Amino acid sequence: MPTPRRLRLAVSALVTVSAVLLGSGAAAAPPAPAANRSCDPIDPAACLLPFPNDYFTVPDRSTPTGKRVRFAASAMPANVLGVPIDPAEWNRQDGFSPGSPILARVPGLDATRTRIAPVTDVARSLAPDAPIVLLDARTGRRTPYWAELDAHAAGNPDRQVLIIRPAVALTEGARYVVGLRGMRDGDGALIPAPMAFRSYVTGAGLDRRDPRAPQMKRILADLTRAGVKRHSLYLAWDFTVAAGTV
Repeated sequence: MPTPRRLRLAVSALVTVSAVLLGSGAAAAPPAPAANRSCDPIDPAACLLPFPNDYFTVPDRSTPTGKRVRFAASAMPANVLGVPIDPAEWNRQDGFSPGSPILARVPGLDATRTRIAPVTDVARSLAPDAPIVLLDARTGRRTPYWAELDAHAAGNPDRQVLIIRPAVALTEGARYVVGLRGMRDGDGALIPAPMAFRSYVTGAGLDRRDPRAPQMKRILADLTRAGVKRHSLYLAWDFTVAAGTV
């Protein structure tokens, strides 16, 4: 049975491997979402993104959180021989690490133009108009953070991962919502939201039987209650922190 320390190390390893592969253009990378139903369709940048993400969980009444992580092997980063990382260790967990960085990729993003809170100004992350919102869904409270673009991919901006680092440990067993809005490129122009995500916001072209629609509706409602206008969003998702007792 994995210990909380083992959980943190396992998830940290996945995040590190994914960030390196996604950011640096290494010899192998996760498969593209368009070719893999195990990937989250709201973010076409790469599989496993955004991360952490309750899209990669399934209901499980036997766990403290009522969820269990489920990564498909086909969604995992692969080595140069095409062999994916074995997801078995993560798939035993009931959520994600409370110390995990939060990852997304916004092609063309300029952190300065977007006024993303840097490590030198964490207070900016709690501003009413902060471009990144990290929200405890139960309490409705904003969580402070700082964020940066992956420096390892500075020479390849379209592959740079946005790394959001919570400034405090996240609450075990809690559900968090992440909202990105007002993302801007180097010219200061707004970066349009991915088409699949935009469909959940506007309803245009959305299949009424889409199994994810109720959860996306819940995410958008959580952000609306926090004062975030849904039509301003570039991307939004949620994740559950492991209770640490599985």
